[in-house]
Amino acid sequence: MNISSVPVNEIKTLKRATILDLSNNVISIINTDFTSLIQLTKIDLKAARKAVAFMADIEQQVIEDRRKERELREKFLYS
Repeated sequence: MNISSVPVNEIKTLKRATILDLSNNVISIINTDFTSLIQLTKIDLKAARKAVAFMADIEQQVIEDRRKERELREKFLYS
C-alpha cells in the first residue's frame, strides 16, 4: 500500500489496534485529528519526516495552548 495521508477515520474504527506501521508509505499529510487515535501505543512513520516534524509542531502547539489556558484559569481564579 502506498498512501500519502494518514486515514484517521478508517483507523478509528479499529478499536483494538495499538500499533500503526506506515513506514513504507510516503506520508506527506497528517491532519490534527490524528491526535484522536488515543488507542495507539506505537506508530512507525520512519519514511515520513515531514509528517513527524508536523506532529512535533502540533505537540508544541498543544503544550503552549495548555500553558496559556492554565495561566488564564489561574488568573481568573485569583483575580
